[in-house]
Amino acid sequence: MQYIKLTNINILGGGKIEYMFDAPSTFKKYLKGQDQCLFIKYPQEYDITKVPVAILSVPFVASMLSVSMLLNIGIKVEELDKTFAESLTNIQKAYKKMYPYLRLNFSISTNKIVECQHSTQEKSIFFTGGMDATSALIEVLNDKPLLINIWGGDISSTDNDSFIGLKRYFDRITDILNTRYIFIQSNCREIFNEQKI
Repeated sequence: MQYIKLTNINILGGGKIEYMFDAPSTFKKYLKGQDQCLFIKYPQEYDITKVPVAILSVPFVASMLSVSMLLNIGIKVEELDKTFAESLTNIQKAYKKMYPYLRLNFSISTNKIVECQHSTQEKSIFFTGGMDATSALIEVLNDKPLLINIWGGDISSTDNDSFIGLKRYFDRITDILNTRYIFIQSNCREIFNEQKI
């Protein structure tokens, strides 16, 4: 089997992480640029230098998973968080239920599964502002969750005008709900040529 292999996680200044990877040509042809890397930029208030590699590997696997499963290419990482690794079985079942006519690959290879724990009482939820996200938010509203949005998921990570409009919406909704939000900037969708896929 061919694999997308995470070769390095570079923690840069300003909360930015770059994920360097090797991939077979059958995968690379679906990238917008052959030499691109995945990046994620967290708010500077979070010290990502203290985050275990097993947790830092999760966004890489999650970002590569949909394309790798369609192309029957595995993903290799050195370490992976145990909770996330165990959740992949349920994710696979959900995809197979939605798309029973497709043969999807969920091969994630790792040298080490690590049980990571973090003591926090704060709840969080990925929130786009769409109908499904709003429905999910209503279910956990009493927990006053931190709303997390991926800037680069629905709107381009370089589209500042749309981002400013989204930020205004988040300011209003979190003010009404008495909670808070963060944006995580990423090229998680932009590295792929979605029309080719």
